[in-house]
Amino acid sequence: MCDLGAGLYTKAYFSPGRESITNISSGGHSVPVINGIMQQSGVEAQAVVLDIALGEQGAAQMDTRFKLDLTSAYPVEELALFTRSFAWNVLERNEGAKLTVTDHFEFETSDGSIQPWDVEENLISRIQPYTGTGFVEWKGASAAVRLDYDASVLRLEVEAVQHMDHDGVPFVFYKTSLGLASDRCGGAASVDCELFFTINHSSF
Repeated sequence: MCDLGAGLYTKAYFSPGRESITNISSGGHSVPVINGIMQQSGVEAQAVVLDIALGEQGAAQMDTRFKLDLTSAYPVEELALFTRSFAWNVLERNEGAKLTVTDHFEFETSDGSIQPWDVEENLISRIQPYTGTGFVEWKGASAAVRLDYDASVLRLEVEAVQHMDHDGVPFVFYKTSLGLASDRCGGAASVDCELFFTINHSSF
């Protein structure tokens, strides 16, 4: 997963509406799209840290937790709550790690009824992913990342996007999307989406 960095500087890059540019918008980052709406910008959209716990250095393994409330970042009327939690388990000598990302969503309407909703979990990379039923793998020069997910609930799509870097050089990045919708969750108003990552150091 990566940040694409600065894009090609054009007049639009410094003009109103610049948030629609891929490098600047949340659509070019590894965050969800909720009911078709991306994150908004501005101080009113800031995250709130709910929990943080750092494991002890020097232990055989180190566990770290980090939890954010990101509800205000999404101007979605039906969204009552969105939290994102990270749970890291790092092995001794940094030989590998496991990361569980849990996104918790709660939806409601003013009259208390449950309306259809959908979430698109996006993961951005410059490395082309290899996919199979219930997993995605990214293999780099010295490490590999594997994502395991519930294929009975999440719908996988991978898109190769032609883009241009800050120096005007063309390149391709990959958007891996995992779709979650109310009709695949029994119409529930509250749902947890869990993504299980395993990071291994090795040569290819």
